Amino acid sequence: MPRLLALVFLVLVWGACSAVTDNLNRYLLLRIPLPVTLTLLQFGISACCGYLLLPVLGKRPSAALASVTFSQSLPLIISQALGFLATNVSFGLSSVSLTHTIKASKARWLDSSA
Repeated sequence: MPRLLALVFLVLVWGACSAVTDNLNRYLLLRIPLPVTLTLLQFGISACCGYLLLPVLGKRPSAALASVTFSQSLPLIISQALGFLATNVSFGLSSVSLTHTIKASKARWLDSSA
C-alpha cells in the first residue's frame, strides 16, 4: 500500500508540475515568440540543475559515452529534442489543452504503428 501511495503522489506532483510549466511556456511564447530559444534554455537549465544535483544525491558524473553508444542513441536524442521543440512551438500556436490532448494521444498512434 505505501508504494501505491508513493506512486499516486508522484503522479500528482508530475501532473501539477506539467500544468505549471506548460502554462508558463504558453505565457512566455505569447510574449516572446522564440520557441527554439526557449527549448535550448530549458535544456540548458535542466542539464545544469541535474549536474548540480549529483553531489546532493551522492552521485558522480558517469564516464563519457562510448562512440558506439552515442551513435546508437543519436536518433532517440534527435527525436526527443524535436518533439520537445514541436511542443513548445504548438504552445505558441494553440491552446495548452489542445497540445495536451494531442500529446496524450501519441501513445495510441505509436502503438498502432508498431
